[in-house]
Amino acid sequence: KGPANLQNSKLAQVKTLQAAPQTGGVDLLQNTVPIITNETYSGFGGYVTVPAGTAQVMSFVDTGTATPTLASVTATLAPGTDQTVFLTGFPSALQAVYLADLNVVAPPNGVLVRFVNASPNAGPVNIDGATPALVTGLASPTASGYVNMTQGAVTFTFTDATTGAT
Repeated sequence: KGPANLQNSKLAQVKTLQAAPQTGGVDLLQNTVPIITNETYSGFGGYVTVPAGTAQVMSFVDTGTATPTLASVTATLAPGTDQTVFLTGFPSALQAVYLADLNVVAPPNGVLVRFVNASPNAGPVNIDGATPALVTGLASPTASGYVNMTQGAVTFTFTDATTGAT
């Protein structure tokens, strides 16, 4: 019951996807500090809260080690935001990719869906669902924009954008 100050957040959230086949467990370091540990292939962790800041080096290393860096990406982690960093590729050509997440309230009876092509050896894909051609030509390693869909069960079909093969 007195004067109050509103303090802006100095934190951001990060989650990972380990999409690099033939690579064991990895840790994600923010600059040199481990923030996510032992993420295994096809593992998708929840958000962890980290210090926000510009020019944050997000590096993947083998679990329990600090070096060598398998792959890294520089990202700006704005306060109060969410992001995903994923690892893709084969051991001789690993790549870290940064995605800004959009975590907002979806429209009534709707959901917002984003598709990520993290396959290191697949070409562009088309994604069909309840509405044909939700996404076309999604190359690796990229993400689609967010697609507004109606809530409910949906079967997604992924096809090769060149050959049409499922």
